[in-house]
Amino acid sequence: ERFEYAYKIDNSRRIVKGVVHGSQLSLQVGTQDHTDRRVLPFEGELVPMNAIYLYPVLHGLQVGKVYNYQVFNGESLAIHPVEQTIVAYQSSELFDEKAFKLETEVMGLSTTTWLDSSGLPQFELSLNGTLISALEPEQYAKEYLTQAALSKSEHFLTYSLIPVRNEIQNPRSQVLLHVRLSGVPETFALMDTSMQQCHKQYNAWVCRIQNDQSATDSVRALPALDTVYHLLPSFTVNSTAERIINLAHEIAPASAEPNDQVQHILEWMDDNIEKAIVDSFNSLDVLVQRKAECQGHSMLYAALARSLGIPTRLLNGVVYSEDYNAFVYHTWVESYIDNRWQAIDPTFGQRYADATHIALIEGEELEDLTALLPLIGRLEIELY
Repeated sequence: ERFEYAYKIDNSRRIVKGVVHGSQLSLQVGTQDHTDRRVLPFEGELVPMNAIYLYPVLHGLQVGKVYNYQVFNGESLAIHPVEQTIVAYQSSELFDEKAFKLETEVMGLSTTTWLDSSGLPQFELSLNGTLISALEPEQYAKEYLTQAALSKSEHFLTYSLIPVRNEIQNPRSQVLLHVRLSGVPETFALMDTSMQQCHKQYNAWVCRIQNDQSATDSVRALPALDTVYHLLPSFTVNSTAERIINLAHEIAPASAEPNDQVQHILEWMDDNIEKAIVDSFNSLDVLVQRKAECQGHSMLYAALARSLGIPTRLLNGVVYSEDYNAFVYHTWVESYIDNRWQAIDPTFGQRYADATHIALIEGEELEDLTALLPLIGRLEIELY
């Protein structure tokens, strides 16, 4: 019927409130001084994401049962369909008593969970079996978390790296790159962008990426409707917030040409926003904290650019890192200037993003980013 969530990530806070009226969910998302609203329609049952393993328990743990319903996820701020199937009742040396084997499909992810007769999860496999969870004593769990925090474990970063055989010299100056990507699911299609043209070749994707500044033939115009959409505010890109508008006009006067405005934004961000491994919920968080990782830099740039009337979209993919001799997951932007999309990287301060940027999806909400999950740990890149 109604809910209220309070989230904290690093130093950013978000309050999410919702009320169900018939077949609509009225949503409020914000902080103390800024709130965004949205109405989400739905059909049938709607339950909270954190009740996903209670649902089959309450409706009957019985082999062969299939449950279809919808959940609201307070992190992605979206409603997602769920399908759960109870496929077996079995024993294993991995847990003490017999348990029900439950297959869950949600947000593009498949998870296998074993629930005991009381509904308590005993063991779980997700992310294609690479993420394993097991029930363990509270003290053991706390000790592990303490050790991981003290050692600042980077297991997920290591897992998500995409190594390449040949080192790329001076990647931030790279103007042309040819790559072959394998391990891409059949249902996933690589996108074309201002810099990037891709096509399917046998079981892989082949892409040619050329820096916008070095190529006049890679002009890609989009209909006016698309550019209008990329001027709209969102939960993450708060382009209509008063603080964003005032700052944008302070650092990049409305009378200036769009190219000059973009340069002013990049210079201001380079001087005022620290590059740090700090997560943020939205562009206002970045403005308050004055530090962010790549997604935060891109959200703030997009908010400032949109408030000045420059259509801007966020691209998510991978970029080459000299530190690891590998591609790492990264976020940057494209702005619509001079009747064409142009790739810009606010994190690197690049007016024209270098050619090691391989775009995989467009999107600025967490809901959009879930499309990347099937790629992590499977994607392979070859330079040729």
